[in-house]
Amino acid sequence: MLGPREGGAGRGGARGPALMGSYSTLIEDSADVMGWDVVEDGLKVRFSRDIPALVRSMMRGNVAEALATIGWTRDDVEHFVVHPGGVKVLAAFEEALEVPPGTLDTSRDVLREYGNMSSATVLFVLERALRARPRGRGVLSAMGPGFSAEHVMLEFDA
Repeated sequence: MLGPREGGAGRGGARGPALMGSYSTLIEDSADVMGWDVVEDGLKVRFSRDIPALVRSMMRGNVAEALATIGWTRDDVEHFVVHPGGVKVLAAFEEALEVPPGTLDTSRDVLREYGNMSSATVLFVLERALRARPRGRGVLSAMGPGFSAEHVMLEFDA
């Protein structure tokens, strides 16, 4: 596991972002919000139509709690790498985080090109964001079954 400011070597020895911390939240009694059902043909995803409302109501505070664990505030964050759970979910994230229009365009591009491939889709967003060689602080956020929210605080050093 990498510690703060260690980063990691990628292809060709390129350094990745430093992993500054992580934060996980599991909302109790929320299995009906998002999850998987085992059906005769395999797995069937379950999404509540309430996910955008849940993002609007909880993500501002949840991201603030995550950032506070390492002494950051929302004002310290320049880059948002957000799981593209859908067009309405991204709009809800923009509203909750009060980011300017266009901030989550990388997430929108990945959603348009690949669709929602479950929580791992955020890694496609991260890969695309890294191409821009960002500098400064960022947060990677994804949601998953249960209902859970995961945040990873990153320091980019292009």
